[in-house]
Amino acid sequence: MTKMNIAQGLRRVKKLKGQLGELSRRAATVVSHREGENPAFNFVETREALATAREELVTLEAKVACANATTSIEVEGKEMTIAEAIRRLQETKAEISWLESLPLRTETERVPESVFDEASGRYAQKYREIRWVSLVSEPERVEQVQKLRDRFEAINDAVESANHRTPI
Repeated sequence: MTKMNIAQGLRRVKKLKGQLGELSRRAATVVSHREGENPAFNFVETREALATAREELVTLEAKVACANATTSIEVEGKEMTIAEAIRRLQETKAEISWLESLPLRTETERVPESVFDEASGRYAQKYREIRWVSLVSEPERVEQVQKLRDRFEAINDAVESANHRTPI
């Protein structure tokens, strides 16, 4: 394996995962075949290619994980490992999604209720107004989401920059 940086390693990992999928499908189609007919691919060779690709994948993923755990970067004045930054990216993305999904309601709702009318001796339907108030306004949510997106971008830029200069 030639010398590469984290970014190159990650691209190779993606390619290997695609190859593993293709080789797995190929092996599944040739593991059984009609007697007297030759399958399109040799099962044993395909399985060996799978093992070789899997070994390279595991080795590369381990090298990337080690580099991520030992390489420090600075994000918004705070030093952290790439591994921590990656987790922060995941959590920031989740928080953005959560904020965007909050059901903000600022309205008045009319709710019917049955009330016994003693004068007529029957139940009558009346309406009660319920006022909904959100603790976060839409403009506040937009501002908070934008701040999180800016933070995501800053962390992501630092990670990508480190990925291109950090050898594995």
